[in-house]
Amino acid sequence: MSSKSVDVVIVGAGMAGIKAAADLSQAGFSIAVLEGRDRLGGRLHTDRTSGSKLYELGCSWFHQSLDNPLLKLALDENLEIKPQYDDNGPGIYDADGPLDGSKKLGQAAADFGDFASLYFKSHPEVSDLSLKEIIDIFTSEHRLLSDAQKAEVKRILQIPTLPNGSVASDVSAKYNGLPALGRDVLPVGGYDIIYNHVKKPVGDSDIHLNTAVTSIIKESNNTVTVATENGDKYTSKYVIVTVPIGVLKANAIQFSPALPAPLSSAIDNLGVSELGKVYFEFDTVFWPETVDKFVYVGDIEGEYAPAVISNWYLFNGEKKHPGLFVIVSSKLISKIEANPSCAFDLLKPVLEAIRVDQATPVPAPTRTKSTNWNSDRFTLGAISRAKIGTDPAGPIAEFANGFDNVRFAGEHTILDGFTFVHGAWRSGAREAKYIIDDQSKI
Repeated sequence: MSSKSVDVVIVGAGMAGIKAAADLSQAGFSIAVLEGRDRLGGRLHTDRTSGSKLYELGCSWFHQSLDNPLLKLALDENLEIKPQYDDNGPGIYDADGPLDGSKKLGQAAADFGDFASLYFKSHPEVSDLSLKEIIDIFTSEHRLLSDAQKAEVKRILQIPTLPNGSVASDVSAKYNGLPALGRDVLPVGGYDIIYNHVKKPVGDSDIHLNTAVTSIIKESNNTVTVATENGDKYTSKYVIVTVPIGVLKANAIQFSPALPAPLSSAIDNLGVSELGKVYFEFDTVFWPETVDKFVYVGDIEGEYAPAVISNWYLFNGEKKHPGLFVIVSSKLISKIEANPSCAFDLLKPVLEAIRVDQATPVPAPTRTKSTNWNSDRFTLGAISRAKIGTDPAGPIAEFANGFDNVRFAGEHTILDGFTFVHGAWRSGAREAKYIIDDQSKI
């Protein structure tokens, strides 16, 4: 057991924590970054050992690429991230293969977003609805939809249940959509390159791995004591808490005094998305080689289960290593995390759907690797999400207000980049600036 005093303790070494640490270090503050895992990055995890080429076992894309400061930084600094768009011919598939283009289901679905906006505008008395409810209204009130479109477009319109990690009846219709702000960009060279660049100003001696925080105590002398599982204690003027929303919801860290009601409500009023990712490598390519990614809107084990399939073979596989990664949600990923060996059998309907030759069986994979975001005690979920009836701007504002010298950062604490890595980066910069400005007033 040991005791140490620093200016700022940062709980978590994900993108939010490392950005705050970098800015504070450059400003001359002494810091201690406490990370429960035996590695850096948090929900950013570029695995360069499990596959033939790298697996991104955390975030995969630069989202909102027209307003993404991390992508801009990577381009400005000529980092070897090898950015590529992966939106060439995304196809939508069900259990029978590609959807029938003659039914114009995509065109019918394109009306939905504007319909939902107009519906809430013309019904101000309706604070929110579930995604299922607004889909039912859309298909019943859109009089120009064909019977075939009404029957089948619902599957396409439930695709947002995937990032929300919930069934359509539990997804907010009003608040689940995020501004597009540009197409997604893959960092083919590895997301860890941008993380390591951000980390450069932070000294290795300031980072403490395998150091899980158990309690944060605000002392009467305006300092904070941070206690860890291994018995070490850190005293500081400020603490920045960057653990994910799922960890906060689980009360894995005890606060004394208890967090004020607005912050407790903020934790309660954001949801947690349960989703995950599974990598498969094969001996041969059995899917359309030139399609960047596929969206599956069929059933798995008798239940609707959307999935996104990325053609890893085209990008990280360098057209040498046949492979895919599949993003799935909710009950499915829970089964896979509990028993990773069942991943191929569970996801076989998804893989069968995208076969070029529907008569040829899908071969067994040569490698399989899945994430464990939901069972990992340092994440307890993938990302934050809006709850039905709650505008996430409210809880986010409370996190940004913080609790005096106990501050909060992470993708769940900021509106510009909410749920995304660049949002986490911005929140870390925000909290570092708060502390730097606050100290300048003394």
